[in-house]
Amino acid sequence: MTRIATKLGTTAHRLEKVYLSALNSVDQIEGRKAESAKSGKFTADGLRADTLQFAVQRSPTFSRGRHQIAAAKREAAELRSKVKLQPTDNTDLVSAMLRAEMRDFLHSKPRAERDAYIRENAEKLDPQMAQAVIRARSRDRGRPCIPRGLHRAETASARGLLSQDRRRGG
Repeated sequence: MTRIATKLGTTAHRLEKVYLSALNSVDQIEGRKAESAKSGKFTADGLRADTLQFAVQRSPTFSRGRHQIAAAKREAAELRSKVKLQPTDNTDLVSAMLRAEMRDFLHSKPRAERDAYIRENAEKLDPQMAQAVIRARSRDRGRPCIPRGLHRAETASARGLLSQDRRRGG
């Protein structure tokens, strides 16, 4: 198993401890079952009952793990909610002019260069540029000039911003 160094007290460290303790508990249960079977003191039903009783003693480990995982999921959801792009205000004339300038910048480049620029910067585009990219139309065909191969989630999230702006009347 590959070990990744985690900082003490972080969510990743807590999840790592949960994972390792769960693996350790499973190993202990399997070891107990093998040891009990080797002793010859138990019938098949007795062996199952002994293993189950030993597993029940380990259940707090799994319960704590479930709580830690649930807490990590809540933390991840909270962080995701903070990271979402905020829609731009279409009623702001300065912002509209800035987006138009960005579209002109995009259209000034050859298609291959424009596509490369968008692909390289897709993760770090500010909301204004993301909206300008989505709203930019190919001057020759009238279709959005989103580069081929751009990740669907990125274009979907940017289109979501666009549809939100249209519903608000932007």
